Amino acid sequence: MHKVDRPNRDVRRPATAALIAATLLCAAGAGLSYLVVYRYDQAVDAARAQIASEGPRIVEQMLSYDVDTLQQDFSHAQSLTTDAYRPQLLAQQQAVQKAGVTKNEYWAVSSAVLSATADHASMLLAMQGQRGTDPKDLKFITATVRADFDKSRDGQWRVANLTVLKKPLMNQAGQ
Repeated sequence: MHKVDRPNRDVRRPATAALIAATLLCAAGAGLSYLVVYRYDQAVDAARAQIASEGPRIVEQMLSYDVDTLQQDFSHAQSLTTDAYRPQLLAQQQAVQKAGVTKNEYWAVSSAVLSATADHASMLLAMQGQRGTDPKDLKFITATVRADFDKSRDGQWRVANLTVLKKPLMNQAGQ
């Protein structure tokens, strides 16, 4: 039997290399996660700013129509909604046509973004407007609505739901 000595091996060098590699991986992971969170926060901030700016105009266009351009106005309103909400809007438009159409014009006088992610947002809007064309029969209207928006594949915001929180109040022009 022949006896062999254990080799003198320095484990410090591989251990140091492993620690350096682990440290670099941890630093890269931390940097990457920071980048992901930062970019998400930027996307949410951008969505909030877009909805604050565009949301009221979208709702105004969706709710406003004129007798002379009714079909164009209704088609445009439908283009501002998601596929899921469009049947509900169509039903409301058909009810308007059956009841007798008159000019309906809304303006957002106040709005606030309630919540936002990169692809979804909710907004509260105070609306004012007028219904009719004859100055003697003109009705002033107010309503409070909550609008939910989804960002479409083409990057445009679309109305996903519109809930009337305070039904329109109408006052005659002469009162």
